[in-house]
Amino acid sequence: MTDTSAMTEIRPGREIMQRMIVKKFATPLKHQKLPTSSSSSGEEEMTIKNELDFLFVHGSCAYSSQFNLLIDEIGKAIEVKNSNNNSNKGIITAARFHLFDSLGCGKSRIENEGDIAWEDFSEPQLQQDLETVSYSIFDKYPSSSIYIVGHSYGTSQ
Repeated sequence: MTDTSAMTEIRPGREIMQRMIVKKFATPLKHQKLPTSSSSSGEEEMTIKNELDFLFVHGSCAYSSQFNLLIDEIGKAIEVKNSNNNSNKGIITAARFHLFDSLGCGKSRIENEGDIAWEDFSEPQLQQDLETVSYSIFDKYPSSSIYIVGHSYGTSQ
């Protein structure tokens, strides 16, 4: 497992902390193919590479680390799924978990509070942040589908 994080300027003057956790999964022995010198079709059966991408979105006054235990449980579920799979086509070889701390939350600190207005936390601004993060994932992994996981402890409005 690798866990990397970096502060990223997603728009001019708007910097957030982004994380990516990558978990790789071993192919169960029953799915590993040893090379043979003879094959009826001339082609070896190969395990199809399946990689999953998850984007975790937290609510206000929260942070990305709140999802760490859930990511561990998803990893365990994938391992169980792989071990119970009877076909190479459904083996999941890796999962990438993308997380970010919204502006002013977690490690996305505001350096100078005088530079921030209430409008910076409006729904359109937060939506634009989410779109920017999502598009950056699609740019890096163009053939991927993203599973979005969101959670909020509620609202005061």
